[in-house]
Amino acid sequence: HEKMACYDRALELYNRILVLKKSMLGENHAKTAATYQSIGLVQSKQGHFDSALLNLKKTLEIQEAVFGSYHPEVATTRSHLGHVILLKGDEDGDAIGKEDGALEQHRHSLAIREKTHGSNHVDVAASYQNIGLSLGQLGDFDGALAAYRKALEILQSALNPNHPDVAATHSMIATVLC
Repeated sequence: HEKMACYDRALELYNRILVLKKSMLGENHAKTAATYQSIGLVQSKQGHFDSALLNLKKTLEIQEAVFGSYHPEVATTRSHLGHVILLKGDEDGDAIGKEDGALEQHRHSLAIREKTHGSNHVDVAASYQNIGLSLGQLGDFDGALAAYRKALEILQSALNPNHPDVAATHSMIATVLC
């Protein structure tokens, strides 16, 4: 109950900040987009997935207008969209596998991150993990395993072998294998 009250207060503050940013900076500004994103993330934590998706889509629209389609901020927003779509879920998996679903959002994020960071970056590994999660939700365990193994390969070369992210990826692989 205390945590939900905290989210309510955060949402109230973010909405006040949004009004100020829109009046001072305009609707199509990176800082306005960041506030829409913050609102969407809080709404997601509250379980208000439809509202969260609307705010994250608004974030993406502004970011693509400001930065272009291949920018790290756009990749992050697409990743957030994918996660909220997965959290919202549905019975037949359409929201995960359809054209604008979670898997596609994570694939877009991967493409952006590979273009902006190169193929051996921890953010690229995170995108592979997200793709693995989406594929696992769709029942494509071989695809999920391949994505997790690619993430592990990147993380092992980019980080210390004992890094917590490496261990977490091993755990993802184990989950798919069982």
